[in-house]
Amino acid sequence: MTKIWDSIHPDSVRLLEAGVRAAFEKQAERLIIYNLAGEGAFSDYVVVCQGRSDRQVKAIEEAILEVAGKLGEKPIGIEGGRLRHWVLIDFATVVFNIFYEPVRDYYDLDGLWSDAPTIDSESLIREGSQVLGKPLPTFLKPDPDPNDPDGGETGDP
Repeated sequence: MTKIWDSIHPDSVRLLEAGVRAAFEKQAERLIIYNLAGEGAFSDYVVVCQGRSDRQVKAIEEAILEVAGKLGEKPIGIEGGRLRHWVLIDFATVVFNIFYEPVRDYYDLDGLWSDAPTIDSESLIREGSQVLGKPLPTFLKPDPDPNDPDGGETGDP
C-alpha cells in the first residue's frame, strides 16, 4: 500500500520551500500553501500570496524565479507580468500566484481552494531543509482520518 504523501516528488518540495523562502524575504503577505498532492489536481502545490504594490509583486516574482533557476527549475509559463496585478508562475508541480493586494480578494483563489489542506509556511521554512533524503516532515503528511480503516492508504498504483 502506498501512502498519499509517498507520491510527492522531492523536487516539488525543494522548489516549494525555496520559493516560499524567497517570497518571505521580499515581505510577501498572507502567504497560503494549498497542498493538492494526491488530489488528482493539476499541481502538487498552489501558493497564494500578495504584495502591497506592483513593485513588491515584481520583487517577489523575480526572487522566486531566481531561486528556481538556482535549483535548475524553469517555469512552463508565466502570466500577468506586465501589469503585475496577478502574476502566475507555473512550474507544473508548484504554481505560485502573486497578487497585488487589492486584486486578491476580487479573484478569490482562496475561496476556490478553501477545502484543500494547507501547509503552514513557517513550519515549511523551519523544517523544509530536512525534507530531501528523509521522511517527509509532519507538516506535509495529511492528518489521519479516524473514519478511514486504511489510515489514509491508497491501493497500489
